[in-house]
Amino acid sequence: MRPPIIAMAPNSWDDAFWMNRQHLLSRLGARGWDILYSTGRLSFWSRSEEIWRRSRYLSSFKRKNGVFIDVPGKLVPEWPTLPMWEYLGLKIHAAHLRGQRLNGNHGKNRDLILYIFHPKFFPYVKLIKPKFLVYHAYDVFALQGGWSSQLRNYEECLLKQADLVIGTTDGIIDAFPGPTRANAVELLNAADTKAFADAINADCPADLVKIPHPRIGYAGRLSVKVNFPMIEEIARRRPDWHWVLLGAVSMPKSMDDAASRRTKMAFAACQNAENVHFLGEKPHLDVPAYAAHMDVNTMCYNSSPGWWTVAYPLKLNEYLATGRAIVSAHLERIAHLDNMIEFADTIDEWEASLERALAGKASGTGAERQAFAAKNSWDVRTDELHNLLHQLVYGSARKQQNVS
Repeated sequence: MRPPIIAMAPNSWDDAFWMNRQHLLSRLGARGWDILYSTGRLSFWSRSEEIWRRSRYLSSFKRKNGVFIDVPGKLVPEWPTLPMWEYLGLKIHAAHLRGQRLNGNHGKNRDLILYIFHPKFFPYVKLIKPKFLVYHAYDVFALQGGWSSQLRNYEECLLKQADLVIGTTDGIIDAFPGPTRANAVELLNAADTKAFADAINADCPADLVKIPHPRIGYAGRLSVKVNFPMIEEIARRRPDWHWVLLGAVSMPKSMDDAASRRTKMAFAACQNAENVHFLGEKPHLDVPAYAAHMDVNTMCYNSSPGWWTVAYPLKLNEYLATGRAIVSAHLERIAHLDNMIEFADTIDEWEASLERALAGKASGTGAERQAFAAKNSWDVRTDELHNLLHQLVYGSARKQQNVS
């Protein structure tokens, strides 16, 4: 019998935009892996937020998409300034996760895989005591806000102790400290390619129908990685082009450097532009219809260095699966796809690339884009992860038998 998996990541399972964790874990669950997903404990500092108000005092579990979801209570929240309380809370929550029934068996009586997607969850390793430890880095966390010496130490410990290390791109793996990166495995993002391909024949969403063509789309979190200065300038130059932006706004409250302040100012200007449309965050099942009814889809990241520089964007294969033209900032991990994607950095390059794409002269054809995406579905990627985990569990068992 396969060991159960306790997976820990920062984002809620119920987020509108699904990330690689939901896509991979739900498909592993459908293949018979027992999976429990947790975002850790609630924070004491979130007492004024909606998540605290709607949470119960005691933790519980629910089952969704073939996965058990940990629903944290507010009885023992995170409170880092009180070390004794923090340790007690961690211990109680770890026991709560370990004791969950999976396939009718208590987790504490079976071998476990602890599958960590962010270094912040390293303290659970000693308390859960898994037989196998997996660290799956989906970004270069050191380049994101909130990185600290403690998180750096946690990541170094994870890299030393993990039985399997995964990075979403080679660039993320190259950023790992020390020699561990030599044994790490790249597992690229993918797409629900059928859903995006089928969306070509779906009805155009009601709020998108109202926006005139040509439509230039972007789907993803609206943060400092988005090149709002470029969008603002192109929108001014080409008032007949309509930018359609889907996603939650995630701008930091404090922006100290000049580039961030410029981004914030341009974001505010875009909010007042008549041809820039913010449609908000959409459920992941609705996103395909939006992407399929754009004239061009974009990955309009800032050209300045950041965690996005080494990304293999989640939206890449989603866009490709629609067959629509794509214009993107230069990203090193996808530079070889210039036969299917227009690349641009400067505002003039963006304007010229968008003009070519809207005129039907973009790199590649719709059929070529869809064929590439079909080879990069989440089902294909889950095959790869299933094989990695199978080798981890049963390869290790064979080694122990040989030794004995």
